[in-house]
Amino acid sequence: MKKRSVFQTLIKNYVLFTAVLVFIVFLTIMLSAVFLTSSMQDEVMPKITAESLVKENYETIDMTDLEIAGGWIEIIDSQGDVIFVKGDKKTAFMNYTLADLADLIGYQEHQAYFYQSEAFLSTEDETLILLVVLPEDAVELNINITFGLFDTSNQIVITLILSVIVFILLFIGNVWVYTKWTAKKIKMPLEKISLGLKEVTEKQLETPMDFKAEYEFLEIRDAFNMMIEKLHQQALEKQEIEHLKNEMFVHISHDLKTPITTISGFSKALSEGMINDPVKVKNVLNTIYKKSQKLAQLVDDLFELSKLENAGYQLEMKDENIVEVVRLVVAEFYEQAEEKDIELAFNCDLERFMLKIDKKAIHRAISNLLSNAIHYNPKHTKVSVELKAIKACVIIDVKDNGVGIDEHIRKHIFMPFYRGDTSRTSKEGSGLGLAITKKLVEKHGGDIVLTADEHDKTIFRITIR
Repeated sequence: MKKRSVFQTLIKNYVLFTAVLVFIVFLTIMLSAVFLTSSMQDEVMPKITAESLVKENYETIDMTDLEIAGGWIEIIDSQGDVIFVKGDKKTAFMNYTLADLADLIGYQEHQAYFYQSEAFLSTEDETLILLVVLPEDAVELNINITFGLFDTSNQIVITLILSVIVFILLFIGNVWVYTKWTAKKIKMPLEKISLGLKEVTEKQLETPMDFKAEYEFLEIRDAFNMMIEKLHQQALEKQEIEHLKNEMFVHISHDLKTPITTISGFSKALSEGMINDPVKVKNVLNTIYKKSQKLAQLVDDLFELSKLENAGYQLEMKDENIVEVVRLVVAEFYEQAEEKDIELAFNCDLERFMLKIDKKAIHRAISNLLSNAIHYNPKHTKVSVELKAIKACVIIDVKDNGVGIDEHIRKHIFMPFYRGDTSRTSKEGSGLGLAITKKLVEKHGGDIVLTADEHDKTIFRITIR
């Protein structure tokens, strides 16, 4: 389904509003016409025309309206003689020729009276002429103010007023409906967004925002849901890091306490002469040395990680032949690999590739990976380091076909203080080695990922650009 924008919605609503408005205008006009027609039909029009007054029995003609206008009627026979007058006749004519009638009938300028005529048959079947005479001022008034003398213009005025009132009421109703409808379409998603933001401020990150609306609001909704998903994930990661830190401090305190206890106990025994056998003394001193080395390593790892997490800490970058740097690191582990009957190899088609690096940092990063690969894998495991260059980018793979790393450990493997509980990751380490390696690689502007393929169960891939 195609998403609709706010602009399209407003255009649609406006077109609908306009259509309704046109309908209201049309309806108002129609209602006004019907009302006016009905009113005019009910209205008794004034009888002041010859056509409306003529009748066979002319003596019974109703003179009410004509007298109001100051007029009268005359009945003329076929010889032109006036045989009957009704009303207050103000002229002296008692006989008319056809020429006279032709000159008088109709509105003549500067004429004192307005004449109308209508031929009819009397009750005796005699052809007569009804002559209606109106004063000029009455005719003028009647033309300028439609039926004003007889109060018929009021109906038109009333109809116009009612039409305007009906239009205004319908227009206001239409505007109200349009405003409420449009406001609802915009207000609903805004309320949902406001509620979602309020929940975020209250750290309620579990419920995503869900509503149907125009495209722009849906973009806000999707961006908001993505944001709370990330915040929720960060909160979970923060909880896990805190958990790992607490766990690490427990292990470190144990790892510190154990060698310190051992060193303290053996030192006291030696100082008090409790051990005199030279062989035992030598073994005790060797144990004290190993425990002190372990303590030194723990302190060194903590110090190194602390430095690397400081954004202001800078490595000593120099142009180095990275092929030779990595080859020397691998060479240092051949003896350790032989002792565990592990096959170690370095593969690279290059003899020289200059890259700006911190030689000590790269040495430590590769050493951490090789140390883990040799230490945590069984005999006959194949461990290899491969280096290749693609344009200005160097890729270093440290891989083995040993026990592999469980999936649930992979996503946490580079977290500080993390130590797994499988054979691959025993509790001998501090859990800082891979975190330090990742920080060292990132300080070079590179990245490190953990992957695998059908031949090698564990592949740590370092990319330096």
